[in-house]
Amino acid sequence: MFHTRFAPSPTGFLHLGSARTALFSWLLARHYGGTCALRIEDTDKLRSTPEYVQLIIEGFLWLGLDFDGPVVYQSQREQRYQEVIDDLLAKGHAYYCTCSSERLAKLREQQQLSGAAHWHYDGHCRGQTQRPGAPAVVRLKTPSEGIIKAIDRIQGQIELPWEAMDDWIIQRSDASATYNFAVVVDDHDQQITHVVRGGDHTANTPKQVALSMLLGWDIPEFCHLPLILDDEGAKLSKRKKSANMLQYRDEGFLAEALINAIARLGWSFGDQELFSLPELIENFSFERLNKSPSMFNEEKFHWIARQHFAGMSCEVFSQRSKNFFPELDEQQRQGRGLLSIGRVESFRQAAEQTAFIDQAPNISWVQLSEKYPQLKAEMLTDLATALEESAQTEDFFMNIKRVAKSHGVGVKVLALPVRTILTGTEQSPDLKNIAIVLGLTEIVRRLRAAV
Repeated sequence: MFHTRFAPSPTGFLHLGSARTALFSWLLARHYGGTCALRIEDTDKLRSTPEYVQLIIEGFLWLGLDFDGPVVYQSQREQRYQEVIDDLLAKGHAYYCTCSSERLAKLREQQQLSGAAHWHYDGHCRGQTQRPGAPAVVRLKTPSEGIIKAIDRIQGQIELPWEAMDDWIIQRSDASATYNFAVVVDDHDQQITHVVRGGDHTANTPKQVALSMLLGWDIPEFCHLPLILDDEGAKLSKRKKSANMLQYRDEGFLAEALINAIARLGWSFGDQELFSLPELIENFSFERLNKSPSMFNEEKFHWIARQHFAGMSCEVFSQRSKNFFPELDEQQRQGRGLLSIGRVESFRQAAEQTAFIDQAPNISWVQLSEKYPQLKAEMLTDLATALEESAQTEDFFMNIKRVAKSHGVGVKVLALPVRTILTGTEQSPDLKNIAIVLGLTEIVRRLRAAV
């Protein structure tokens, strides 16, 4: 079987890098017919909060990612960790260490002065297998011969000699398990076969593989994803909008647009840029993952967002925009969709661009005559009269052409100021659709008010 997991720490918002890890884990599981579990690594009691846990789960619900099985919380597994630590101690694979912080600091200083490339514990307490009376940590007793090997489906084989491995701490003096220890136990108990995570975790891999080997457990395959860079080629900053994925939701972007953009950060499928979720599941595989860092380009994301909006129907727009137009009914929201689809990239932008429906632009005749010197008041009056007589929204643009021709001017001489009067800008939706949404009575009122 094929089992992946996503294991965030609830110490902050779910940012784009974490969202990509979750998405890739989920897509690989769905593509290969396996499962993907959600595990909350909340052993950092000072920084982990229930609020961040809730925001993480909200993010997945918005993206539409469903995880398999119950959510696992590391904070509820302390007894299990203790069982494994006791087993390691009993088999001689671990020992208690009572070295003071002063001794360790002095040891570190001595190693630096001797030119050691890396700090490592000297095994001073290796013979201490019985629990001491003083506060103590538990260290893993690593062998001195052999090779630690792991498979990385992106970066290639990982190898490290045992002698380069430090006797690292698996349990703190307060009896809490360390990260590299707990994650191995969790992955074993959840039968994880493939670990997908950011490349910054590569350094943790030898420790985790070493622990699995000493415990006699199966070693999962790893998939360390390359960095995500910003538009300037720097590591994606947590100070930007990308630090909180839910900001994209709150601004009214479509979840499928963000998924599409994130999926392209380290994965490709020919020259295709736009994907639905079913297409991603069908085509996602290890072979198409890239080794090189990828760039999250905001401009490219906005283009993707516009494409996903362009394929939406007015009915779907209405259903999905309720949070942005809570005071409007179904027909009114569909009207916003008629004016927005193909022109916007988010519901917030749609709300901004259709605000003229509820609030007529405040434009004086002086402003109009300065901006459009060929415009005559009679043109607007004649157009208002013609619209009152026709009473057909389909004839709106035809009447503009007819009135412009009767005054001996081109259609733009009248059409552009009419757009400005109705919407506040020349860059507005199709006049026919404006007429459908505003209605001829309101159009006539605004035209006469402008004069």
